[in-house]
Amino acid sequence: MTIVTLKKEGNTYTLTAKGHANTDGSRDGGAVCNAVSILLQSLIQCLNDAGFKQQEAKAGDVVIQSPDNNETNHYLCFALTGLMLLEHKYPQYIKVSTPFG
Repeated sequence: MTIVTLKKEGNTYTLTAKGHANTDGSRDGGAVCNAVSILLQSLIQCLNDAGFKQQEAKAGDVVIQSPDNNETNHYLCFALTGLMLLEHKYPQYIKVSTPFG
């Protein structure tokens, strides 16, 4: 299972993703793991392009920090929407927790 958590401290959001969705070796678990990976890698690239350098993600252990501003919030919202859609369809593989409920 992949656990995604978004927290806010001051003017900074921190998104963490831990674990692997494909621990059971199923086709669906592998697809979810790949989807999570591309969403988070895309978020990292967008933040890097906007000048907010991120550390490279390690498989199964990602920490992304983003300032609370209009530009970066759009990137974060896009990635979270994808992650929550995955959670809705595949709740056995991904859990998403945000301060928004």
